[in-house]
Amino acid sequence: GGTCAGCGIDFTRVGGGLGSRALVVHHLEQIRDYDEPSWTSVDQLAVVCANCHMMIHSDPLKALTLSELKKSLR
Repeated sequence: GGTCAGCGIDFTRVGGGLGSRALVVHHLEQIRDYDEPSWTSVDQLAVVCANCHMMIHSDPLKALTLSELKKSLR
């Protein structure tokens, strides 16, 4: 729908719709934690803006969960 699952901003309304290009797909579980390759289902993904995605991965060893990110943004 164009809304970031982290900050809640509707990016379809930013820049006359150009903001939707700032949205990226985020794996809810860090891929680096998998022991072997596996398929990712849609329910294991979230759409977040590029800023939230960078904050989620600010620590390269331990990604924030969406709830931890939302809590820090309050």
